[in-house]
Amino acid sequence: MATDIIFRPAQLDDLEPLAALYTHHWCNGVPDLNDKLLAARHCVIIQLVRSPLSIVAEKDGEVVGVCLGCVTSDGHAPVADAWVPSYKRIHAEALERAKTANERLEGSLFGDQRELAKADDFISQGSPYAEAQLNLIMVEPWLKGRRLGSALFERMTELMREAGAQHFFLMSDTASDYTYYEHRGMRCIASYPDDPADPHSWAALMYGGDLA
Repeated sequence: MATDIIFRPAQLDDLEPLAALYTHHWCNGVPDLNDKLLAARHCVIIQLVRSPLSIVAEKDGEVVGVCLGCVTSDGHAPVADAWVPSYKRIHAEALERAKTANERLEGSLFGDQRELAKADDFISQGSPYAEAQLNLIMVEPWLKGRRLGSALFERMTELMREAGAQHFFLMSDTASDYTYYEHRGMRCIASYPDDPADPHSWAALMYGGDLA
């Protein structure tokens, strides 16, 4: 990994660079730049507002990676209060744009929120894996293969351990590199296919792992 990477907690002015980073991985099917950035902001802010644990990777003053997480309590994900005003504003913008959005844009705006609804239901059931959640991990594509993702992952799981969690989970999907989590010793504990009758259907995936 590059030695000139700085790791720090997320700050309020990180929202725009994190949204830009999000577009490097997702929202590829949204042609309009303003729509793409709105979808990215919404997807990022819904993760930030539930992530008191945050690590941003910075190189030469630019945000090049992030990992967000939380430790749950009493069957609920926490709220990171500092992000609530931004969440309310951006969520309102997303709801307004969705009134005239096509199906692809609507999916980009709210797909991650639907996955979080599955996560919240899982947390409410009291599974041992629901002690903590890794909400989001992203790295600039041009830094892939330089162990930045592993460094973020390991720092986040250490924060979870320090907060008292022994297990954690995360959401992924079959369009992502979910085998990365298997290589890190996690196992798939739930699958939510779009079409249960089609083995090749896109599916949201839930992975569980141990912190002890």
